[in-house]
Amino acid sequence: MGRSIDLRRYATAEQRIDAFYQRFPDGAIQTDLLRLEPGFVLFRARLYRDRTDPAPTTGWAYDRPPADDAAAARQALANCEAAAVGRALANLGLAGPLRPCREEMVKVLRLRGADGERGPHAPPVGAAPTAPPAQRLRALLAELRLPAERRRRIEARLRQGLTDRDAHELEAYLLALRAGGRIRRRAGVDGRHARR
Repeated sequence: MGRSIDLRRYATAEQRIDAFYQRFPDGAIQTDLLRLEPGFVLFRARLYRDRTDPAPTTGWAYDRPPADDAAAARQALANCEAAAVGRALANLGLAGPLRPCREEMVKVLRLRGADGERGPHAPPVGAAPTAPPAQRLRALLAELRLPAERRRRIEARLRQGLTDRDAHELEAYLLALRAGGRIRRRAGVDGRHARR
């Protein structure tokens, strides 16, 4: 299904947080739990460089915690919050060589299983499968009111096919839009380059 993922290569959100406070000693990090429902959680993180920062840097993350394991669901919730902070820090340029943080990659491994094998929280054999990413993306796209040009670009990307990472980023982007968030666009999400 994909390449082997070595978690040791990825910085933790905590390591990025340390770098943030070294660079912005008067900064602040705020996280918001925007959605919590069975099998789905969405977090937004905002980074303020100082108390008067009018335009905080944002990061979004979602997860699909297991419904049948309370301890694993709590861990997924904590990892999701850390992943949102890690994304915001990456958006601020504090990612290092690899954009995703370790907490985000833990989710990837859990959801798809290491090296394409069934992960510990994959649906049981014989259970109704989770909708494929393209189907989830099309369903989200159908729910949203988007400008025609943006919708056309996203639909074109879906027709071309997406890597796992691109599908994940597009799903997070669409979920954030559905939650009513203001999105800072990055290259790869809807085909345009980042704006600052």
